[in-house]
Amino acid sequence: MKFMRRPDLPASTRITIAIEALNNKGDYGFITESAGTYKVSRTFIYSLVYTVEQSLDFQFHPEPLFKRQVFVEKLSLDEEILLRRLEGNSSVERISNMLNYNNISPSSVGYISQRLKYFGSRLSNTLELNSSEPMNLIWNNDELFAHTRPILVTIDPISLAILRVQLADNRDAVTWKNHFNQITLNNLYPISLCSDEGKGIVKASKETFKNVNLQLDIFHGMQELSKVINVTLQGSAYKAINHEYDRQRVVASAKTLEVRAQRSLSYDEAKKEASEAIELYDDAYYLFGEIRLNLEFIDEKGNIRPFESAKENILTAIELLKSLKHTKLLEAAYTFESKLDELLQYMHIAQQMHKHLSEKITDKELLSVLCLAWKYDHKIYQNPGKFQKKYLQDMRDFNLECAQILAQENYNDLKEYVFRCLDTINRASSLVETVNSLIRPYLNACKGQITQEMLNLIMFYHNYRRFNHGRRQGKAPIEILTGQELEKHWLDILIEKVENSEYTEPSS
Repeated sequence: MKFMRRPDLPASTRITIAIEALNNKGDYGFITESAGTYKVSRTFIYSLVYTVEQSLDFQFHPEPLFKRQVFVEKLSLDEEILLRRLEGNSSVERISNMLNYNNISPSSVGYISQRLKYFGSRLSNTLELNSSEPMNLIWNNDELFAHTRPILVTIDPISLAILRVQLADNRDAVTWKNHFNQITLNNLYPISLCSDEGKGIVKASKETFKNVNLQLDIFHGMQELSKVINVTLQGSAYKAINHEYDRQRVVASAKTLEVRAQRSLSYDEAKKEASEAIELYDDAYYLFGEIRLNLEFIDEKGNIRPFESAKENILTAIELLKSLKHTKLLEAAYTFESKLDELLQYMHIAQQMHKHLSEKITDKELLSVLCLAWKYDHKIYQNPGKFQKKYLQDMRDFNLECAQILAQENYNDLKEYVFRCLDTINRASSLVETVNSLIRPYLNACKGQITQEMLNLIMFYHNYRRFNHGRRQGKAPIEILTGQELEKHWLDILIEKVENSEYTEPSS
């Protein structure tokens, strides 16, 4: 029969059904017959029987700690569910299968979903710190999607802590403004903002924080130019080379001199086209490399690159790209040029930071080698190849050794201070993309059917679990953010936070 809830059944009827089921427990077919008589489901009757048995056991059990034991068992099951969902990134269905295999009950998909919702609903989607003092942070903002619904994410790039994650209906400026305002209500404020060029993010950032610098992500800003050079032009060059080889094979297969002469014309034309395509790609790739070089605010000598000279060099490279007279390249160059001033905002901040560091570290050589060490260390974590990574590590260590000789007993303090200051110069929102990549597998596991409660759990797990590798190894984002070491595992902290009040059963 079709399932339907029966709120009309009074307590007396429910008791009658339970007593009859208990009296006839073990009689084949009775539960099915009773379900038809009272027009309820068999599961409903089994649930009544289970509830009555548990109540009777509780009343007549000689041990007063029975209720506490039930609580511990239930808590242990919740820990199992949370660990498998968050640490193991298993889908609810797979968790159910694993619990069934281990004869753990209850293990239904519905029960597991209810428990996850229970915990998630008691967590905030905005970071809450136990401090009345305002905290000024860098905000990296981005959007990812669960099917068509946007998820708004704001992080602190230094600690990688998620400040707020919101499942929204849209991503317009009004929604982003509300997103920002909710973060500030918790005494978290931006010293700078960074995002891609999404209209909603940019408009909300400028209108909400009028006096805060907005840095457009340089990687998104260069994306179109990079795609034209590294995909379109490179692909055209390889295609032209293959065409040249093909024409060469055709010429070689000619049986007569007359045929060879005719085919040589098309081969010469293909060779010319390949040469032009290769030259176009080589020139564009070289100029693109020069642009990328001048976007680095620390030069090869460890000095801060002046804004004026960096901009002039980039504009020169753009003009040379335009002179190559390739339609798509021309469009990409004009687009990049139009937003160059916004992309180079971090150069001004870098100059101000270098001035501040110069006042603290009067030894220019020491400051330069520390800046170089930071630069090489920063690049190590940008996914270089094996040999390039080894080179970067060697260069970083060499400069740190030089700094240690120059700074002597002040080395550790000065190194930590310079690195911390340079970390605040934000020119890209790539780290929020890193956090998005951590969220994405959970979206895949639930086939995009994500809820705000689940996002709350993911945010809490991410903020309180310790990194296993990388420059933040052994630290949780919340530890880096607050400077306070966690004394417990993230799961224990979650259970304590959620279960301050009496343990409650999920609704049926």
